[in-house]
Amino acid sequence: MLKAILIFLAGVTLGAVGCVGTAYFVFVHQANLIADTPIELTERPRNAARDDAEECPPHGPDILVGTWEGEKYFPNRGTTQIWRAERFADGTFVLEFFDEDSPGTVEVTETGYWGYSRCLYTTIIRILNGNPVDFQEVYRVHHVDDSIMRYTNFRSGRTYELRRVQ
Repeated sequence: MLKAILIFLAGVTLGAVGCVGTAYFVFVHQANLIADTPIELTERPRNAARDDAEECPPHGPDILVGTWEGEKYFPNRGTTQIWRAERFADGTFVLEFFDEDSPGTVEVTETGYWGYSRCLYTTIIRILNGNPVDFQEVYRVHHVDDSIMRYTNFRSGRTYELRRVQ
């Protein structure tokens, strides 16, 4: 019986040593190999959102509350995009894009949440044309006052300008 207990304890001890050795190899040795492997970073294209070194506009988020309109010509599409953004003080928004050929006809409607802090304007789109979605866009605000807002999308690099309507 004593011999069986000693064999059992020896087996448990060897099993524990094996587990510790395996854990060392997997966690410590492999981590060192990974740490010595250089990480390749992809250069992001430069754009006005990333390159703007100007001071941030000195306003809080209340300056963006209201109704703003903008339009932008896209030469690659040969079309002009027209939109109206209505931002509310509770941090929600409704954004409507219009058909340039049929003024007043809404092509796309987005609703969600918005925020503004220093140079960053962010939107989280929760509903697109009545369907639930979860998109986020981040913009660098270059200029904002009581009548004009100019900002650039970090992802696309497109710069937009809005005029306050109300």
